[in-house]
Amino acid sequence: MLGRRRGRTRRRTTGRARAGARLAVVLGVALMGLAVLAPAAGANYARVEASAGCDQLVTWRASASVEGGAEERTNERVSVQYRPSGTDDEWIDAGPPGAFSAENDFSFTGDVELPDGVDAIDLKVVPLVRWGPARDGDEPGEPRFATAEVPAACEGQPLAARQELDCDGGAVIVRASNVGDRPLVAEVVVDKVVVRELPLDPGARTELVVPVLVGRATPVEVRAGDFVASEQVQADDCALDGPTAVVVERCGAPLGRLVVLATGADRSVTAQVEVRGSIVDEASIEPGTVLQRTLEVPEQALPVEVTLDGQVVAAGMAGGCDGPVAGLLGCGTAGRSACDLTATRPAAPGPAPAPPPPLQVDRGGPALPRTGPAQRALGLLLGGALLVGGGAALAARDRRRPVPSVLGTALEPYRQRWWDDP
Repeated sequence: MLGRRRGRTRRRTTGRARAGARLAVVLGVALMGLAVLAPAAGANYARVEASAGCDQLVTWRASASVEGGAEERTNERVSVQYRPSGTDDEWIDAGPPGAFSAENDFSFTGDVELPDGVDAIDLKVVPLVRWGPARDGDEPGEPRFATAEVPAACEGQPLAARQELDCDGGAVIVRASNVGDRPLVAEVVVDKVVVRELPLDPGARTELVVPVLVGRATPVEVRAGDFVASEQVQADDCALDGPTAVVVERCGAPLGRLVVLATGADRSVTAQVEVRGSIVDEASIEPGTVLQRTLEVPEQALPVEVTLDGQVVAAGMAGGCDGPVAGLLGCGTAGRSACDLTATRPAAPGPAPAPPPPLQVDRGGPALPRTGPAQRALGLLLGGALLVGGGAALAARDRRRPVPSVLGTALEPYRQRWWDDP
C-alpha cells in the first residue's frame, strides 16, 4: 500500500513538472516571436516641454534623450506639432522642422500663439528620420507629448511675460507687456533677488537681457506684486564649453549691488575681479565648481572686469541699472566674441601736437612794411581830423563856463585870506 502511494505521488509530481516545462517553452517561444515581429523602438528618443504665458504665447523646447554618445543623439529632421487639447483636430506644425546636433546642444526651440478661444494645446515631437549623422542608427521611435495651458491665475491680470534662453550667449531674454489699462511696475527676479524694475504704461512692451552662468541652475521669474507671470529654472541644461563668467546687477537688493559668477568648467583657474582698475577680489576655482562674489559698490555705473587665468571673460560698465542688459555677459571664451575693453581700459592719450614752426624774419628787408603816398595822405587826414575835433571840444567846454563878475574878482583875495587865517 505504501509503495503504491509513493508511485502515485511520483507520477503526479513528474506530470506537474512536465506541464510547467511545456508552459515555459510556449511562453518563451511567444516572447521570441513578439521580439522578432515588433518594430525596433530605438534606444534614443525625442522630448518636448512647453509652457504658456498670460500673453497667450506657448514656448516649447525639443531635445534629444541624454543616453548615448553624440552620434547616437543626432537626428537631422525632427518635427514639433500641436493641436487644441481634448480634440481630434489635425496636428499643425509648431514651426519648421529642426535637428538635434552637437552644434545646438541637441535641442531647438520655438513658440506658437494660442488660437482664439483656446487656453490649452497638446504638443508632440516626432523624429522623421533614423538617428545618427548618416541616418543609419536607431529607428525614429514613437512620438512624445506635452501639454501647455494658460495658468488660471492669468485671468484678469495685466502683466504678461515670457522667457527665452540663449545658451550660446549665456543669457535669458525676458519680455514683458502690460495688457491692462493702468500703469504697472514689473520686477525681474533672479536667485530670489530683484535685478531690475520695469515700468510699463498700458499697452507697452519691454525687453531685458539677464546674464546667466551656463550650466548653473538659475531661477528666473517676472512678477508684479504677488502675481508671478513667468517662472522658470534656466541654463542648467546648457553645455559648458570652457571657463566663463558673468556679472549680474541686483538693483533691488539692500546690500550688494553686483554679483560675479565664474567657473573654470573642467579645469582649475585663478579668478580676478577688478573695479575701476583695482583688484577687489582674487580666488582659485576648482574644476566643476562655481565662484560667487557679491560686490558692495556705489549706485552708479562702474567699469568692471573679470579675468580667468589672465584672460578677460567679462568686461564693461555695470551697476547703473538703466541699460538693456542687467549686468555683463560672458565674452572671449566658449566661442564668444572678444571682450570690448573700451569702457574698462580707456585708450592712452596720444602724443602732444608738434610745436608751430619758428617765425622766419627777413633781416634784409625793412623792419616795418613800407607805405605809399595814398596811405600817408590818409594817415595825415585822420590825424588832423582828430586834432581839430579835440580843439573844438575844448573850446565848447570853455564857452559853457560862466564869466566871473567885477565884484567877485575884487573880493577874491580877501575871501581866500579869510578862509586861510586861523
